[in-house]
Amino acid sequence: MIPAQFKKLLVALEHLTDKQTKDLEKFLKGDNLIQQIIAELEQRMIDEPECPHCHSGLINRHGKVGSMQRYRCKNCTKTFNALTKKPLARLQHKEKWLDYLQCMINGKVLRASAIDCDINLKTSFRWRHRFLKLPATMKATLLEGIVEADETLFVRSEKGNRTLERNPR
Repeated sequence: MIPAQFKKLLVALEHLTDKQTKDLEKFLKGDNLIQQIIAELEQRMIDEPECPHCHSGLINRHGKVGSMQRYRCKNCTKTFNALTKKPLARLQHKEKWLDYLQCMINGKVLRASAIDCDINLKTSFRWRHRFLKLPATMKATLLEGIVEADETLFVRSEKGNRTLERNPR
């Protein structure tokens, strides 16, 4: 699309009603649940393009595998997608992830989650561990709600040190 036409389109979009905006969002996201999940996962690459191998920002789009966009780094020439080196990498059945997460939130055991999501028990076990790794990889930037802090004492041995940071006993 010609940039001038695109700017005109953006200006016209500002005057949409709420219903028209929701209809447009629905049209752009599509009705397919897998496409919605993939779009959410790939948003990170759009916002902050970075190679997971060498952390360079110089990347090119490099085709698609299935419905996920592949990228290629200009520095290290390695290819990757939005999930490379992430806990969700190489997991299949993306359409069942949200159902499985809901089972985890509800506190269901592995067998009940596997039956509800129609997956194997081993898959349920693997997914549980992968999904629990996710918060550890994400860095929290904002705390909300009730936050409590308490002092923690760590036992520290200075045995064998020639210089002590405390007075000798």
